[in-house]
Amino acid sequence: MKITALIFSLFVLTSCCANKETVKSDNITENKMEADRLKLKTDALQESPIVIYGSHTRGYHFTLTVYNSYATISKEYNGTPKKIEVKHEDIIEIKDIISKLTLKDINSYEAPTKKRFYDGAPHTTISVFSSNEKFTSQTFDGGFPPKPLADLVNKVLSLSPEK
Repeated sequence: MKITALIFSLFVLTSCCANKETVKSDNITENKMEADRLKLKTDALQESPIVIYGSHTRGYHFTLTVYNSYATISKEYNGTPKKIEVKHEDIIEIKDIISKLTLKDINSYEAPTKKRFYDGAPHTTISVFSSNEKFTSQTFDGGFPPKPLADLVNKVLSLSPEK
């Protein structure tokens, strides 16, 4: 009986030590991931976005955020965005397209289709930032933007390496 109790105690002790090592390695991995997230957030705080394109439905999420010198893509809710390089000419073209829009009217443009209401297309919006103000469109079907926003949406999507 004493031997059984001794063996059981040793087993519990070794499994507790092993769990501490697992917790330590999990904490190190979690801390590294958090540091990567904070670095991207710090970069984003230093530079304000120009445009945010967001599209989602059940089981699908895609956000592309364009800044003055780069863009980020996120494919998960609360996921770490992936930084992508953007040509300066593309940023200039996006700003030129935005300058031709009446920003205060962006939220009044009607969506040409209604597929998002029955999961036929993702719910999509595009937001433009100008003079510390955010102008966001109404929700429209992914792939079918309102006509006045089509050039902007197509240009922003062209920046994504994942077509």
